[in-house]
Amino acid sequence: MKITPSAITGILLAVLLLIFVLRVWVKGGILPPHEFAYGTALRDCKAIPERMDQFLSLDVIDPNETQIQTFVGNRSEKNLAPLITYISPRKDHDFGPLIAALKSADQLSNQKEKAIQLVKTLVEYKDLLRNESQQDTIIIFVYYGLKQPSNLLKQLE
Repeated sequence: MKITPSAITGILLAVLLLIFVLRVWVKGGILPPHEFAYGTALRDCKAIPERMDQFLSLDVIDPNETQIQTFVGNRSEKNLAPLITYISPRKDHDFGPLIAALKSADQLSNQKEKAIQLVKTLVEYKDLLRNESQQDTIIIFVYYGLKQPSNLLKQLE
């Protein structure tokens, strides 16, 4: 096989393209949004609500199955009341705006929007809320469900 200048140029372009694609992929630029759930690197914690919105907006996610469940100590509810009750008596900071934001988020009927607003609020107040001795007593789950396969097929038609 004879190596021509055009063959060398083609190989060089292919290598450069491969390097470019790998660099973008490593930085998380071309991964689909659901990869967030499996550990895609985020710019910072302020990107969590955006990625959460992308994930919960996927076509396969059933919006009627999304729900929030809050655990504080041994109390559990499908709303933000346990978290609000836990934060309300704290006197170490002025949590009035945080409590107002949490109550506002709790009033949202759309569970997806409620979850995104909750995360936005918690990220905004993360430094004030940090309490490593109590970090295992507060857990908030956002449950989601997939659409039934028959509903997905109807969407494709």
